[in-house]
This record gives sequence, C-alpha cells and structure tokens, in this order.
Amino acid sequence: AGQRAAVRFEVENMGDKTAEYWSFNASLPSWPFYIFHSDGQPSLGPGDKIEYTLGFDAIDNRATGGVLTINADPANSLFESSETNNIAKVTYSILFP
Repeated sequence: AGQRAAVRFEVENMGDKTAEYWSFNASLPSWPFYIFHSDGQPSLGPGDKIEYTLGFDAIDNRATGGVLTINADPANSLFESSETNNIAKVTYSILFP
C-alpha cells in the first residue's frame, strides 16, 4: 500500500496501412478500479511502433484479479480484417519490498 508502480508496453502496426487516428485503454491494478482512456495517438505507419509507460498509485490486486489489459483501438475506429491482435493481457504479481 502507498507504493507507486508502472507498466511499460509497445504498440506496433502490423498491418499494411497507416493507422491515422487511434487510441488505447488500459485496465490498471489500482483501487478503486480504473481504466485509463488515452487521447488520440500519433499516426503509425506499417511496421512502426511506439512505447508507452503508465504510472499509477493505489496498487491493489482486487481491482483486476491479477490481470492487466491493454486494448489498442477499443472503439474499432480503424478498419481491420481481424481485431484479435488489438488486446494484450498479462498476469502480474505485485511484490512489495
């Protein structure tokens, strides 16, 4: 309790068209439960990638049950033949010194 944490992740355009306007959501392991909604992000051309780091307080496993989820283009504003690679989930452990 009272500690600050961060998550680092990368978003890559694996398609063959530029992603002009997109955003992402992140379900953060904090209490009370909080979903971070990003503003519009810079265009990503095919093969381009960008790294993000989100810091947060009030760490608590109860918020997400030990799973952190990142969802790129949650509003499906980009046309894609498959949306399956837009969501990443990772199980985490919170370790306190």
